[in-house]
Amino acid sequence: MATIDHSAGHDSDVLIIGAGLAGMKAALELRKAGKRVVILEARDRVGGRSMPGEVGGQTVDFGGQWVGASQRLLREQATELGVPMYSQYTKGNSLVNIDGKVHAYSSTPKLPFLSTLELGLTLHRWKRDMQTLPVGAPWLAENALQWDAMSIEVWIDKHVDTAAARDFARLITSAITCTETLHVSYLFFLECLRQGGGLETMMGVEGGAQQDKFLGGAWLIPKGMAERLNGCIVLDAPVSTIEQDANGVRAICPQGTYEAKAAIVTAPPALASRIRFTPPLPVKRAGLLQRMQMGAVIKMHVAYPTPFWRSRGLNGSVASAGRHLGFVFDQSPADESVGVLVGLIEGNHALELSGLGKGARHCRSRALLRRRSGGASRLCGLRLDDGRMGARRVRIPYAARRPDLVR
Repeated sequence: MATIDHSAGHDSDVLIIGAGLAGMKAALELRKAGKRVVILEARDRVGGRSMPGEVGGQTVDFGGQWVGASQRLLREQATELGVPMYSQYTKGNSLVNIDGKVHAYSSTPKLPFLSTLELGLTLHRWKRDMQTLPVGAPWLAENALQWDAMSIEVWIDKHVDTAAARDFARLITSAITCTETLHVSYLFFLECLRQGGGLETMMGVEGGAQQDKFLGGAWLIPKGMAERLNGCIVLDAPVSTIEQDANGVRAICPQGTYEAKAAIVTAPPALASRIRFTPPLPVKRAGLLQRMQMGAVIKMHVAYPTPFWRSRGLNGSVASAGRHLGFVFDQSPADESVGVLVGLIEGNHALELSGLGKGARHCRSRALLRRRSGGASRLCGLRLDDGRMGARRVRIPYAARRPDLVR
């Protein structure tokens, strides 16, 4: 693993806090400009929310895995590092679980008639409201104060009446924020949609954010970046204090004190808020970091001898509204040497499941997949790995802003 030679001294032009994709990309760009950089990473590995795992003898992504057509920078980085991409499997029907009944569909989930109409109207309203946000300044929107004062749940309660439409509205918003609708500002949600290119792009596969995957795993990207930064990365170095004066900055961690002319903090807001800054951050900035709630998600992987659902006209995609297991996707390798399904458990459901022991968690996960897929998982013996759910069973993937911060 790439590390720095501690005997070489701790001076640099720029300190970067965090060896995730953002931190390492910043380091690569700075080095191209001739700057000396040091990255301080709290964990014992690089990659941040990207990490590898194994299930059924296959490497899988325990962290982020998909890349969309519009995510140009990530695609360019993968190409530069020689990491090929392949398409998410979409041939065949998807499944939707409504009130415990599983239905197959090809394009639009089969909800009750009134719920279908209302969900369509809900998505239209979200798109309409999103389009009113000024680029880069959502707080200047005409309805910004009103929208920021309410949570997504309050908005749903006010505008959506039918049970199925409510459940699917919550399913969609939880998939984007990985937290409960009661805890996220409606204005923040709209800005997430705008930055992501709209709901169709964020939730879509072909032409959307789930269009492609990386052959060998997304982990190969941070791995390749770290190899190019060999000698610049310090692991197991959680920064506790950052001091700044006229001479530059100093970062203090268990590995020692590192000095530079400037620092870039790429840690998630909730983690950055734990760093002691001298002089202190502006009051509004510090308050924002403290109130940016981190979401929770568990990825569970199930491996079968073959992707048997494909021969039955299914693409492995399952959506379940109002349930623990929100979405399931086909994560089989490109050569179809084994069948792999990945399930996403988000928000409070992830927190609830994470409190169980590993054995109980596996049993619950098996039961969830069996019910959500209409019993298909009973047809084969399965082997489950839920993403090294010991110390890392709950991920913190996204920052979600609580209501009423614009004021």
